[in-house]
Amino acid sequence: MADPFAALNKACVKTFGTAVSYQQGTDAPFAVMGVVMKDSDEERHREGLYARLFVGLADFTTHPEHGDVVGLDGVTYTVFEVNVDSMGGIVLSMRAAA
Repeated sequence: MADPFAALNKACVKTFGTAVSYQQGTDAPFAVMGVVMKDSDEERHREGLYARLFVGLADFTTHPEHGDVVGLDGVTYTVFEVNVDSMGGIVLSMRAAA
């Protein structure tokens, strides 16, 4: 059952995704496609303090972790929570860097 869900995840990212800059530790940043999710009042403002990003696990050579850095629309965010689903998707909860 995982293959149809993995295909659906990939199609959603391809259709609704945007390119972001992703940096893991001291490694060089790289581009990854993800779907920005801003569902709460704290996330809806253009330069909101919080954001969530849905990405595919297959797009990473190293598992995303707390402390990774994401560049999105000119705002730098720090990942504070990583939620992996069993179908190969990841939701990254992020907070804007001060």
